[in-house]
Amino acid sequence: MGLLTGSIIDTISIGGLSITGNRAPTGDVQNGVQVAIDAATSGTVTTWTDANTGVITASGHGITTGDKVAVFWTSGSTAEKRVEMTATVSGAAVTVDGGSGNDLPDVDTVVTIARMVQIEVACHPAGLQAWAMILDQAGVAVTHDFDGTADETIELTADEAYENISGMHTNAFANTSGWIYVATSAVTAAVFKSGYIGDAE
Repeated sequence: MGLLTGSIIDTISIGGLSITGNRAPTGDVQNGVQVAIDAATSGTVTTWTDANTGVITASGHGITTGDKVAVFWTSGSTAEKRVEMTATVSGAAVTVDGGSGNDLPDVDTVVTIARMVQIEVACHPAGLQAWAMILDQAGVAVTHDFDGTADETIELTADEAYENISGMHTNAFANTSGWIYVATSAVTAAVFKSGYIGDAE
């Protein structure tokens, strides 16, 4: 495969100035995905068993038993969440268990709950030149290696790109390929995009 080239254009307006930069990362591997993400559904915690187990009642949630779900809520002025919980469904009642993040809130807390969409990506950490992802609604992405190890939970602000340019951040994947689990906290369906360019190992 011949050399592949990406394009990164940054424009910053600050202090009365417009600052524009251009970069062209290169590599011999690239990939891109665009995936529809289910809207979250508003609900209420109706049973609290422990910090990572409870029941959320949410009409019309569209979740099925075995799905990984994310739960979002506000504690005072702080946005909190618990991700990658396993769902067991009985009508409007969704029993959630496990996962990681903040402790589940008390009974009667209003939450949103969303199915996490599993997206396969190919990423070569040692050869990373540029990786970016964006969600057009607020949400979260959790990166995994193929062996199931969760590497990083990344908060996604609506329409704000997460970028890792030549090691700007610790690589979100420890191994060469893996999965991203994505969910939005919004009650509006979202679109997720991810693109990577780098060198093969």
